Amino acid sequence: MTMLALAHAFPVAVAAREKNADVEELMELSIDELNAVVVTARRRPEQLQRVPMSVTQIDSTMLRELQVNGVNDLRGIVPGLVGHEGDASNAVLYMRGMGQLESLFFSDPGVGTYIDDVYVGCPQCASFKLFDLERIEVIRGPQGTLYGKNTIAGAVKYITKPVSNKNEAMLEAGIGNYNERNLNGVIGGTLVPDTLLGRFAFTSNTRDGFATNAFNGKDDHDKRDLAWRGALKWIANKDLSVQFTLDGMKKNPSSSRTATRETAVFVPGTGNLFPKSNDPFMVDANYSNRDKTSNFGFTGTVHWDINKNLSLKSITAYRQLDYDIEMDVDGTRERALDVWYSLRQKQFSQEVKLTHTGEKLNGVFGLYYFREQASAYDGVDMTDFIGIPFGTASTYGQTTRSYAIYGEGTYQWSDKLSLTAGLRYTVEKKNFNRDYEVYAGAPLPKPGSGTAFYPGNAGGTGAFSMAKSWSSMSPKLGVNYQWHDNLLTYASFSSGFKSGGMDGRSKITTAQGNKPYSPEDVTSYELGVKSNFFNNRLIVNASLYQNNYKEIQLQTAGPLGQPLFVNAGKGVTRGLEVEFQAKPSIRGLTLRGAFGLMESKYDQFMDNGINIATQREFANAPTRTLMLGAVYQFPAWGHGTMKIGADIRSLHSLYTEPNSSQILFQKNVNTLNAFTTYESQDKRWLITLTGKNLTNAKYKERSFDLSALGYQVAYYGAPRTYTLSALLKF
Repeated sequence: MTMLALAHAFPVAVAAREKNADVEELMELSIDELNAVVVTARRRPEQLQRVPMSVTQIDSTMLRELQVNGVNDLRGIVPGLVGHEGDASNAVLYMRGMGQLESLFFSDPGVGTYIDDVYVGCPQCASFKLFDLERIEVIRGPQGTLYGKNTIAGAVKYITKPVSNKNEAMLEAGIGNYNERNLNGVIGGTLVPDTLLGRFAFTSNTRDGFATNAFNGKDDHDKRDLAWRGALKWIANKDLSVQFTLDGMKKNPSSSRTATRETAVFVPGTGNLFPKSNDPFMVDANYSNRDKTSNFGFTGTVHWDINKNLSLKSITAYRQLDYDIEMDVDGTRERALDVWYSLRQKQFSQEVKLTHTGEKLNGVFGLYYFREQASAYDGVDMTDFIGIPFGTASTYGQTTRSYAIYGEGTYQWSDKLSLTAGLRYTVEKKNFNRDYEVYAGAPLPKPGSGTAFYPGNAGGTGAFSMAKSWSSMSPKLGVNYQWHDNLLTYASFSSGFKSGGMDGRSKITTAQGNKPYSPEDVTSYELGVKSNFFNNRLIVNASLYQNNYKEIQLQTAGPLGQPLFVNAGKGVTRGLEVEFQAKPSIRGLTLRGAFGLMESKYDQFMDNGINIATQREFANAPTRTLMLGAVYQFPAWGHGTMKIGADIRSLHSLYTEPNSSQILFQKNVNTLNAFTTYESQDKRWLITLTGKNLTNAKYKERSFDLSALGYQVAYYGAPRTYTLSALLKF
């Protein structure tokens, strides 16, 4: 469903018109032209209003105006979607109540993240800078019969601007509060006429921290980011092209993100009591001096149009990540729960996709291979909490191999009726190893190099390795009926699979005591409608869905706050989603909106053999999401075009962690955002003023219920921010 994209599609169509066209004439652009928006949600170009799926597209203009700079900015824009940066710089994405909060690499995400059709594996890998994007497509529901990697909740596709023969160069600079400084640049075009094209883009972003650390007076959670991407495209002939893309990113702020105390924290070893925090942006951390990310990626894409009906695409990709962080999880200046985590990850994927386009039959058939290797070193210092020098440390690694064959086809049974069928078969295997030790003494040595101390724990060490494989058959069936040009209805059934694994958080020190957790499984049903009214001046898309969700993988708190990752149970999520776009009679005005209602309920939630489903609620499953916005465009006194816009985004009844703590519950999240832009008549200059969270709302994004240790903490979203930027096209 795509009302948000349509609301901002007209600048794209405007650019296609003659440069000297009258501005007022351009503002009369009809919604008929907006309906030409194209997406690739089904791995082939299609008009958005003809795609029988729940899809939201956010084009490059809309990305700017809605100030989408990361996953946290998607929340509220897409019905039923919650996204934010987790506690360990990890991308947390939930759709329709399904996702994954786990920040360690051993667990797969519930929502697949793709950049130019390349699946990105670990949670930190998916938390990358968004720049030089053509669009974002958000696809809701299980994805497997169309995409390389199997995911149960949906997919977020980041699609970069294409390499083209149009010579262009752009430089943009911006400033903002919290001493923010931005610099973006692009250069691209023809290198060898009709043969070789190139494009290079970069972005740099620095910002002081939103919070102040009372322990040392320094900023907390600042930014020092740099990212780049370069691409070369070789056009062998009209049917065959090869593209190579390299990208990299470095994040190196002076501090990590510190949790805020939502309850008083008592530290037994020192006898100190720290009261509940009154200000979420005044934190207290003795251990937050590192949060460093470095990643690199390579993609090679071959596209061959075999004939007018068949095309073949090969996508070969390699990515690697280095990540190191220090986190003060207790939110005090004591060494009560000081955690560090170092991760080294690399992945290789190969996908071969055959696409058929015909009068009656359209479809995709693919083969997919994915291999991920990850190793980590982490630990916790609890010296002041225990009262003696005390801590734990682990080294662990995992190799994942995934093999899949998938396909989906749509048959045009008649002029109005189409039938869709798809099937995916997946085999995944994981090899896991770990060495865990408990120490007396800090700083803690690497496991295996120190003297363990833990009464009654047989030396306090535990090293083991294990392997497990899973397989799944995931079908999809659908039917859609085009009643007339302005009305499409559809119904679909699909299933999704997320592989099991080994609990990387378990402190059990024997292989016999560590049992693999089982795969998640979801069966999804959806009814939808896409419609136009009043001579195409109002577009409304809606869907009803139900997900039967089994073997839900959750991180829960065990004895003494020990984290456990288990299959907690099963449940149901169901809801209604509506997106609309309207162009009323007021010249230059466009209205847009997105609305979602969700009901989620556990049928089973096992805790130490007891079903406590009545005491638990789904995390990141708001009962209501709402976005309402308006954009008004008008001539700027004969010298260009002005555009002003605002939107409000609301999430209601949000549990931020799986234990359903009422203290950490977020009743309402309401944020107001606005922008204004001036574009010169020759379209070379663009000046933009933006503001986010203008009411300075304070809301929780992520939290930890550590009641077993006597306290609870939360991470808050960004306060009011504003930026002023100027863009020059050469």
